[in-house]
Amino acid sequence: MASYQILESYHETNLKGGPVIHNSLIRLLSMEQLKKYFGIIWILLGVYVGYDRITDSLTKIGSANLEDRVFGWVVLCVLVPIVVGGLILFGK
Repeated sequence: MASYQILESYHETNLKGGPVIHNSLIRLLSMEQLKKYFGIIWILLGVYVGYDRITDSLTKIGSANLEDRVFGWVVLCVLVPIVVGGLILFGK
């Protein structure tokens, strides 16, 4: 028997005698569902972090202390877009 025939017969059935393709599809569907649900979680986390950081930055910008205002602007203009964009893109 040629080696490719042995491989074909191995791939047609698994150890329990069922088709490997069927088990792989079940695993693939469950992994796709997990990716979908975790993607939604990452997107929601990005929205929440964006809201939280924007409100905190605006309170720091409204502060009387110059250091707080500068920090608030840096967080608002630099860090928030990077963090929120990264979380949302990771979730897609």
